[in-house]
Amino acid sequence: MLPPKRKGKDGRKNNKPPKQYQFKKGESGNKKGRPKKTPTVLDLMEQELNSLHSVNIGTKQIRVPLKFLLVKQFFRAALKGDNKALFRSLEILDTIQKANAKRYSDSLRPRFNSEDLKNMSEDQLTKLYCETLEQVRGDDEDDD
Repeated sequence: MLPPKRKGKDGRKNNKPPKQYQFKKGESGNKKGRPKKTPTVLDLMEQELNSLHSVNIGTKQIRVPLKFLLVKQFFRAALKGDNKALFRSLEILDTIQKANAKRYSDSLRPRFNSEDLKNMSEDQLTKLYCETLEQVRGDDEDDD
């Protein structure tokens, strides 16, 4: 014998709405969908900086992002003697060099300390040694 069907808090069987109010198969409950996000000023600026613009180089016409053109124009002004552009470009170069140095130093940071190495088995140490050799060989091949 089957147990009696349970009723939900609102008195409905299995806590479901009546059939006539249930969604039909293949029909979504949100026909309009989620509203689109309104873009912020930063989103609009990023979109514009990534937009492609035509540039003539010699006899060829190529399309490049606006941000590329702005950087090129900025450094051109610095080379022509615009002191503000020159000092700002040096600050930017310094920031880039520091970021690259940090990124490089983070990649060189050891994954294990001496205590970890002491607790490793021979197999684990051998595997680690082989992985390290592969990484070093891979780095050397990139330099060629």
